[in-house]
Amino acid sequence: MVVEFFAPLNPSDYSDVEDFRRDVEERIFSFVHDEPEPRLGFPAGRAPHRGIATVMWGCIKCGAPMSMDHTDVGMKCRACGASFTVTPRLELVDDATGNTMLERDYRATLIETLAEGRMLDAPNGEFNAVCSADAYIIKSTRQLVPVATGKLALGAGLTFTGVTVGAKPDVGEPFEISYAIEDIDFTYLNLANHLVVVSRAGAYQFHIKDDSPVRWEDYLLVARGSIVRQWRSGEQVRRRAREGGSRLA
Repeated sequence: MVVEFFAPLNPSDYSDVEDFRRDVEERIFSFVHDEPEPRLGFPAGRAPHRGIATVMWGCIKCGAPMSMDHTDVGMKCRACGASFTVTPRLELVDDATGNTMLERDYRATLIETLAEGRMLDAPNGEFNAVCSADAYIIKSTRQLVPVATGKLALGAGLTFTGVTVGAKPDVGEPFEISYAIEDIDFTYLNLANHLVVVSRAGAYQFHIKDDSPVRWEDYLLVARGSIVRQWRSGEQVRRRAREGGSRLA
């Protein structure tokens, strides 16, 4: 591992924020032209791709969500039949074209497909995603309180509906949380791989049961970006750095 230290940048030396951003990105992504180091991979006989469907949460060929099933050698879409072989180095080889990509590149392509309105459950930006989930309220970093079990849905807004859990006599009572997308301050996945949603109403944590928590984070990222602001993805920033800092649309 190589650690490099740079002389600090003073924002007051810049008259334009884009010039400041470009200099920062050039320092952070100065490695973009370096040759990638080969992955070590896994010992023979192991199935390294088990669980990769969490990242491959949809098909980049047909736009079907949660359609990728494990095979002995990789992943296959049950909607359109597109298949990928997963190498011991966790590279994805398109069985139809022979093209190879890493799982992070596959996810970046999924996010672009979603943002362009080509996912089947979010056509033209109209979201219609539903999954089972458990809801918790975050009282503090050490206090996580179970609230309810039910369904999480993303449409015009984000809604959780279910029944309460925990101490009687409230257990089994109807429970609902509704968010307007623009009222969500931020979202993230915590170390337990649960989706955390923070808004003016507080912080709630959702355990996604029959779906990919990565997919839900990506969907909310795109939904919030279309209403609140457009954040550049990491892949977009790297592409911009490779292209010499030119502005991305």
